[in-house]
Formats: sequence, structure tokens, C-alpha cells
Amino acid sequence: MVMRGPVENNPGFSIEMPDSSPVDAGLELHASIVRVETLPETLRDEMFALYARYYGGTNSELFHSDLSKKDYAVFLYDGGTLQGFTTVAVAEHQFEGARVREMFSGDTIVDHRYWGHVEFAFAWIRLTGAIKAQAPDTPLYWHFLVMSHRTYRVLKTFYHEFYPAHDRPTPPREQRLMDLMASARYPDHYDPKTGLVSFPESRGHLKAPWSDIPEKYKNRPDIRFFVERNPNFSRGDELVFLTPLTVENQRPLVRRRFLEGMAEPLR
Repeated sequence: MVMRGPVENNPGFSIEMPDSSPVDAGLELHASIVRVETLPETLRDEMFALYARYYGGTNSELFHSDLSKKDYAVFLYDGGTLQGFTTVAVAEHQFEGARVREMFSGDTIVDHRYWGHVEFAFAWIRLTGAIKAQAPDTPLYWHFLVMSHRTYRVLKTFYHEFYPAHDRPTPPREQRLMDLMASARYPDHYDPKTGLVSFPESRGHLKAPWSDIPEKYKNRPDIRFFVERNPNFSRGDELVFLTPLTVENQRPLVRRRFLEGMAEPLR
């Protein structure tokens, strides 16, 4: 993992599974993690150009404003060409008399030709481990807004438990924590009755055909659940999602990378 800049205590993520075979990126594919405050303007503009290819309802001002509120960016490159990124912010909350930490994911996109390559996902998972290692005794949760069926259908690839899920109810404590985090970030746009963050006008929605659900997935229980909970996802409504970032909650595919992040010195 490449880290640029110090890691501090208070600093749409997803792995996209392909609907067709990904490109053969050879040995040129690599991921890096960078402090947002160190990003040059040229790279910020590259990020927006890539994002705007896939998302409608956005503009440069909105994008850069959101980016300025983040602490880290994870990048995917093929050679010297940017092919994907996600942004991350870390915050702390007092919740029912105890301290908890939040790892919040912001704008995320990977060029569709690179869906299915794991370098980007593994770099992000190592970052989650590194952030957990900053305060190992403090509960850490990944808080994310989901507008893509692709994102939702692969959550079970990473974690044993995440909420909301189609096959188990959300425990009351986790629901209260979701409400706390979502209300803190979107006080005027989060509805705890639906679990959705919704804006009067889209501030970013996947363009067609990237928002379309292939026929082969429409009858999957998890996809039906996602659409029932977020029927206007194609217009930019986002479903609040939460999972505990613990070693025990990681599936074997990602647990090793999480532990690598916890053990690897950051620089």
C-alpha cells in the first residue's frame, strides 16, 4: 500500500463486480492512498472528469466541495492513467455514553472496463485496517450511502453482517447509530423512517446504462430488497448502510488485507 502524507486520528466505496470480463490490465494496474489535502489541482480535475462520465446531476463545484470535506482518496491507475477512485472521511461520535468512530465513503467510481480487478478494493480494505489500528479499542463503523445495485449485491462478499440486509432485521442499536451518523451528515435530507438520503434535485446519480439492473439480477432476494427500500435509486436517492469494521466481521477474502492494514506502518 502506498501512503502519502501522515495518517491522523481525525481525517458510490464498493468493488464493482463485472457483468462482462474486465480488461487485461497486465502488471500496470496499481492502487495508492493519498491525503486529500495534498492532491494537486490537476489530479482533482482528472477525478471530476472521470466521475462526470458516469454520474449526472453533478457539477465541478459540487464535486470539489464534497472532496474538500474528505481526508483520504484511494486511487486506481493503469500505468499513469487514472481509472478509479473513492474518497473517505473519518469522524468521531459520542453514542449512548461511549466513543465510536465512523469511516464514511464519499464519491466513488471505477471505469467499467476495470470492474472485477481487486487491487483497488484491497487497497481500500487495507486503509480500513490502518484506520482501525489508530484506535483499536474504539468501535469503528463503515457508513456509506448506497445508490447502486452493484454495490449492494457484493456487500456480502466482504462482510458477515451489514445493515440493512434482506435476510435479517437491523438490530435497534445499529439502527440508532445509523440514524445518528446520517442525521449528523445530512440533517435536512435524511429520513429515519425510510433510511434514505434524498435531495430535492439530484446531487449525483448514475447515468444509464450504469444504473440499469440486468435481467439476471432482478429476481435476486437482495436486489429485490434494495429496490423496495430505495425505489428511486436511479434518480439519486441513497440508502444508508452500516457495518462494523472488526476482524471478526471480515470474510476470509478480505480479512487478511484488513489485518495487513492494521499491522503496516503508515507514512
